[in-house]
Amino acid sequence: AAHHFEVEKNLAQEEIRDLHRKLEDAANYDDDSDIEAPVRKRIHTAPSDSDEQDIRTQVVNAGRKYVILCGLWLRLGAGTFQVVYNPETTDYERFENAQNKIQGQIREIREILGPGLAADMSSDMCIANAFVKGMKSQCSNTSSRLRRQCAALFDIESESDLLDADLRREKFKERIGWVDSGHGRGSYSSVDVEILHKDYKGVFDYDTIFRNPILMWVFVAIIHGPTTAKEMKNKIPAAQKTDTMARKHSIRHTTPGAIAGAAVLARWTLSGDTFLQSKGTTTGIDYAKDFDEYLEILMKGVRMKKKGILDIFAEWDHVIFPNSESSFANQNHESSSSGLRKALEMLEADNTAEDELDEE
Repeated sequence: AAHHFEVEKNLAQEEIRDLHRKLEDAANYDDDSDIEAPVRKRIHTAPSDSDEQDIRTQVVNAGRKYVILCGLWLRLGAGTFQVVYNPETTDYERFENAQNKIQGQIREIREILGPGLAADMSSDMCIANAFVKGMKSQCSNTSSRLRRQCAALFDIESESDLLDADLRREKFKERIGWVDSGHGRGSYSSVDVEILHKDYKGVFDYDTIFRNPILMWVFVAIIHGPTTAKEMKNKIPAAQKTDTMARKHSIRHTTPGAIAGAAVLARWTLSGDTFLQSKGTTTGIDYAKDFDEYLEILMKGVRMKKKGILDIFAEWDHVIFPNSESSFANQNHESSSSGLRKALEMLEADNTAEDELDEE
């Protein structure tokens, strides 16, 4: 009876927190006092109120898309937008130091915003504010959805199990990387993690990391909704839906950030941490640091054309985007663009300069 009362209390507390988050999102969305003035200054053709709101909505949606495809947090928050962009840095150098990691995030933000808005992102704080609000809104919606509607994706029978922090901490800690060092002590590993692997053998395995279908279902729940994710998990033909995040944001293939994000979200969902934050207040898991580790493994694997990593993208896209022609795996196979590749190779081999031709 006491446990039942505790579960009911936790359910009620979660509902209250969810309502507070939604109320805060609504208040943030309606509060334009610190955003509209810079927008008016930036646009030179006397924009209408609807134009300003359209721009703000576009930036908010860009922030949501960033969370889905690139990352859950910015290293400097809104301050990231004030850092001068250095186009000379590349993803080859991204993980060498903190500054390069920030430049990598700026590069991703610019790509998602598009050239028009990216040109003003460092000088117009309204863009930073709206973008970060979009990120926070997406994180809030995702965390609430995973805990309240997706227990079945984790092979958990009762939804209430995911709403009880104490139960999560004791029941699922081994699944998210807890390593017991004896006498009730231990710590969480970032890679020796059951939920990250398919057919986990107790330690990190390069051949099975990021291949646990649960990670795919988490991503599907984010871009298509929990119902579709459950249908795919149970191999039930899913009805086509028009109003999904995948359609809204034109998401057509998996990205390194999407896989790394799904890995972090899966661990957080089963953790004893109540709020989705860069570092867990209960577990002490540094989710932002672990995300960077996962992202580095994936991005370096793609850049170096490692078959094991490319196969991860091929598997995810085969399941989630079966009709996609833009998979990271396809982009790195010779057959994907053999004609263009052959032409470029011939161009590189042509050593005849134009001035040499003129002399003839």
